[in-house]
Amino acid sequence: MQPSPTQQTPRIEYERRLEDRSGKVQALVRLSDRYSTLRGLVFIAGIAVLLAATVWGALSLKWIAAPILAFVFLIILHARCIRRLKRARQAETYYRTALDRLNHRWIDVRPAGEEYYDPQHMYAGDLDLLGRGSLFQLICSARTKLGEETLARWLLSPAQAEEIRARQQSVEELRNELDFRETLELLEAEQHGDIEQTHLSDWVRQPLIQIPAGLKWASMVTGVFAALAVISWLLSYSGIAPICIAIIIQVCLLFCIGSRIRELLNQTDEVRDGLSVLADVLSLIEQREFHSP
Repeated sequence: MQPSPTQQTPRIEYERRLEDRSGKVQALVRLSDRYSTLRGLVFIAGIAVLLAATVWGALSLKWIAAPILAFVFLIILHARCIRRLKRARQAETYYRTALDRLNHRWIDVRPAGEEYYDPQHMYAGDLDLLGRGSLFQLICSARTKLGEETLARWLLSPAQAEEIRARQQSVEELRNELDFRETLELLEAEQHGDIEQTHLSDWVRQPLIQIPAGLKWASMVTGVFAALAVISWLLSYSGIAPICIAIIIQVCLLFCIGSRIRELLNQTDEVRDGLSVLADVLSLIEQREFHSP
């Protein structure tokens, strides 16, 4: 079978992709700067409208809604731009790392796997399988702690010939799937290694915290009531009394369910980021059709 261009010239392909991602980074930086400038101008306009309505009496206070809505809209657009910029920078780093590996500058770029090293192992030390400058550090691109543990186990444990051939088929299939590998690498890249198998198992076995359905509905209703009260006050349809009532009701609800919410958050905070990575990885894999074992 004739090798693909990616197989023949990986360096050229990586350099092309790095140039493309770097261009996206520069374009998104300029767009982010424009959003920042617009937000500043809208904020100044909002201050001017507020002064005109309260100090000089030249405008109705209702006009303050326009710059507020524009500012919120710009915040949403800017946040989306920042997320795209973050991913573009991660992609840029990914291909720089790939080129560094080809240029033999991969030491300390990836996890070294030192925690899996067993000084009593028969050949791990002689073959530099784990640790700084090891085979593990060269090839490891695991997205989770579970992946690192699996790779270390494969390196330290002999495999049957059939299993080795199955792994080689998987490598052959994934070799030219650069877009898939890039997407996999960029899934919450900053959260690498936050999930551990034993911790996840303990977390799953914990009893489910239930919040009564009545309190859930009460929370949603009072939230809507509070939002409507604020909008009504901004449009001068009502005074500040409805807002005060909404705050009092929300405080009472928080007093009723606050302890359960805190307990639930404490249970999920430690595994939240890792679960996000794991869920995204599984979703990405389920969307594709693979042919090798």
